This record gives sequence, structure tokens and C-alpha cells, in this order.
Amino acid sequence: SYMVEKIGDHHFFMSNELNQVNIISYDSILRNISLFDKKIKTLLENTNQSSIFINTGSSLKPNNFAGYIWSKSTSQLKKVQDSLGDYSLVYFFVADKLAKKKYLFTRNWIFTMHGEAQHTTTSIRLPSRVLTLYKDKKGIIWLGCMNGLWSFEINRFIYHGNENDYLKTTIQDIKEGADGTLYYATRGNGIIIFKDGKYTKITSFNGLNSNNCKCLFIDESNTVWVGSKNGLCKLKKYMDGWRVLKFDLADN
Repeated sequence: SYMVEKIGDHHFFMSNELNQVNIISYDSILRNISLFDKKIKTLLENTNQSSIFINTGSSLKPNNFAGYIWSKSTSQLKKVQDSLGDYSLVYFFVADKLAKKKYLFTRNWIFTMHGEAQHTTTSIRLPSRVLTLYKDKKGIIWLGCMNGLWSFEINRFIYHGNENDYLKTTIQDIKEGADGTLYYATRGNGIIIFKDGKYTKITSFNGLNSNNCKCLFIDESNTVWVGSKNGLCKLKKYMDGWRVLKFDLADN
């Protein structure tokens, strides 16, 4: 089990040892670098991100994972701990520059950090077990949960399952297209597409190789790629609707 974090535009940190990372770029890999090495600080200082969350260690090993927040304003790495000094595995990190808050999402809780404080100061119980999170261009945080779609706005949760029955399905991934279209990969209901107040459902009836969709990727030409246990699908919008091209193990 590895922790993976994207740092800037060209690097990834990959870690399965406490306080150590492998630095991966397009043309090189630096292995087993201490998180407090000068190379790490230089790399962090050269990013445009005002704050970065870094997981280290492996969640499968007891007492072998810890998370840190890098703050550009202080040029420091600080270990994230709750009020008891414990650390919870963080799956999603959002910095709200206007409110000067940082939100850290675990599977069941949101922890909030105010300003440059080291300890999380408030916590909110999530409404359902979360499988995926996404922050859209408007700053709204979308939660794909076991019981459907939620959003987190102005410190409150909003359930969207009552807007459309499609959104009551377990949601396993969320992505946004360049034009603001939102895509939801669901467990059993295929792909749900939301654009201009209208929902569209793409399923195996339309050519998907599975209605149990696990992950999404949108490329530079706004083509939507869908991953499932049955292989990969390519979704493309045309004037007359959506078309699906399937790739499976037989296609290499």
C-alpha cells in the first residue's frame, strides 16, 4: 500500500515508509528521500501551490503513516494531528484561501485547520462513507458516497439524491470536463452525466462494458475514459449523442 501525492506539475511523491518518499518525475526516480531533506524543501518552494498535503508511510502497517502540511507562507512542514495527538489517514485535502481554512477528509470525518495551526481544531462527521471526492471550478466539494451524491458548501452538506434517482446510486469517481460538465462513475448505474440542468445515463445498453464503473479520466480533447473490471471504455460526444468504444483484455 503506497501513499501517492502530486507535487506541482511535474512530480509525484510516493511513499510506503514513514517520513520517507520516492520522488518521481517524467525522467527520473529518487528513492527513499527523507521528507526533511533539502531536496524536498527546494521542490516544495518551487511549486505554485500555497499549501500541500503529503501522506507518508503505509496504511497497512500499524503506526507507520503520518501526514504533513507544507505551507508556502511559513516555508515549513508540519505534522497533522488531532486534539489527542493522533493522526488519521487523509484521502482528500482542500485549501480554502478566502476563509483561511484547510479541510482534510478521512473516510468518515472532515477535519478543519484554521490559519497556520498545527492541530485540527474542529471536526464534522461525514453523512455517509465516502468513496471519492472532487472540488469543482466553483470551489464546491462533491462527495461520492455509498448512498449517492453529496456536496459540501459553506460548512454544510447537501444531499442530491432527491434531485434525481440516478444520484442515489453508490458513486465511485467524479470528474469535471473543460466545459463544466460533471461525470459520475457509479456502482451499477453506469456513467451519469450532468450538463445545463439535465442528467444523462450511459450504461451497457449504450455500449459500456460494465455498469460497475470504477474510475474516470478526461483528456485534453474532452474525451472521457471509463475504467471498470471488464476493461476500458472511451466516451465521445457527437451532435447526435454519445458514442462508446470498448477496449478489453482481448484488445491488449
